[in-house]
Amino acid sequence: MTPHQELIKYLRLCRKMQPKIPGYYYFSAEDFVLKNGQGYTPNKLPDKYEYGPWKECFRNAANLALDNPNLTYVEGFAISIIPVWHGWCVTKNGMVIDNTWRHDQHPPLAYYGVPLSTELLRHYLLWSEVYGILYTRENLLLKNKYDPKEALRIIQSRL
Repeated sequence: MTPHQELIKYLRLCRKMQPKIPGYYYFSAEDFVLKNGQGYTPNKLPDKYEYGPWKECFRNAANLALDNPNLTYVEGFAISIIPVWHGWCVTKNGMVIDNTWRHDQHPPLAYYGVPLSTELLRHYLLWSEVYGILYTRENLLLKNKYDPKEALRIIQSRL
């Protein structure tokens, strides 16, 4: 089984273990990623980018995306030894730019996540006041079938 297949198997298992929440379209963040995500192949961080603090992937990736219009913020899962909730960026051609996960010990083997627009990221950060979109205090992305424009409209109406 490939690392991408292992991530998908893990997401499906999580979905089976979680009950449907009344009023929500998705069972969980894992269900959201499974239905809307895509796989990415790891690579080493290009020299032009710097690593951020360890264990602050959502902040590191969000700030990198906000500072670099050629990058897109992605949230989802990465796997090395076990699957972990993670944030990273990708280039327009899908190359992973992960400025948190260092490759010297237990490098990531695969990524699976949902790319989110910089506009949606910016508004979500202003609204939630925390890094990490899919685990905010009221997860608006899980309530309806994912439509980035609709999610942005809802968030803007609450700011």
